[in-house]
This record gives sequence, C-alpha cells and structure tokens, in this order.
Amino acid sequence: MGLRYGCWGNAAFADMPVSIRQAFTPQEFQLIQQMLAQGVNAPLTSSMGRLFDGVASLLGLCQRASFEGEAAMALEYAIAGLETDAIYPYRILERPDQPLQFDPGPMLRAIAIDVENKAIATIAAQFHNTLIAGLLKVIHHCASSIPRYKNSFNRGVLSESLPARAGNSTTRNVGLICGLPSTGP
Repeated sequence: MGLRYGCWGNAAFADMPVSIRQAFTPQEFQLIQQMLAQGVNAPLTSSMGRLFDGVASLLGLCQRASFEGEAAMALEYAIAGLETDAIYPYRILERPDQPLQFDPGPMLRAIAIDVENKAIATIAAQFHNTLIAGLLKVIHHCASSIPRYKNSFNRGVLSESLPARAGNSTTRNVGLICGLPSTGP
C-alpha cells in the first residue's frame, strides 16, 4: 500500500487491487491509509528490498511476508524460466551534490497497468530487467568517471540475478566485474 501511496497519493486507495484489500481487515486498511496520509509510523525507505516487497504485493504474490526476502523470492520464482529483454520505463535522477538515484515511479505505474492484462511471469521478468538496466546505467556513469571501476555483487537481492540475467560481457562493457557470492567462510 505504501508503494502505491508513494506513486499516486490518496488516489491509490480508490482503485486498490482486490488482492491487497483482501490482505487486511477493513479496520487495518483504514488505519494504514491514515498512517500513510499523516506520515505516522510510515517512514520512507531507499531499500531495494522494500521495492521487491511492493511489486510482489502489486502482483498478488506476497501480501504479508513471514520472513525477510520472501517477496523477493516469490518474484524471482514467478519468472519461471521466462526470458525476455523487455524493460519498463524508469529514470535516473541526477541532482547536484547527491548520489544518482533510480526512480522507479515510471516502472511502477506501468506495472500497475500491466497487472490487468499481462502474465505475472512477464511482469516479474521485466521488473528484474528494469532494475538491472537502471543499475548498469548508474554503474556506467560511475565507471566513466573512474578509470577502472571494479565491483563484485555479493549478497542482497541482485547478487545472483545480475550476473545471470545481464551476463558478464554486458557488465565488462561498462568496466565492471561481476561475480557470484563465494561459498564458504
């Protein structure tokens, strides 16, 4: 609900998908709506994990997580081997004296439309592809300002999907070396 509220404000509650409404009692739904509108116990986050939680909720995959990473796992599993190069629209925001920022707003609006007429596997794959495209764009920006920008993705929501979906040749084109987390101590 917070993700939708962040994109559409109070209008998000008028056309809330049934899968989200059914996850809460009417009293819980009203309380969450008030909390978001008043900013009470509804802190903003820059966490990629919360983005995965929100998209999994939009797709009806996970309304209440029983463990950390459950929604991200559901999104990855939903791809079910589907391969596509399609991505959603997104923006990279450049502001003076601030780090580059991936703006998921355009992607989230497109996902909200696609939920009505596309397969969940397609949406989940495009979501992952969009994050990878945005991340690579930010990395390319960093790589162009540093002679040799090395990074290894280890742990977190993209640790396996970036090398697997983008491929090492793609990442080397921006001066990046990707590797999967090591096993063992």
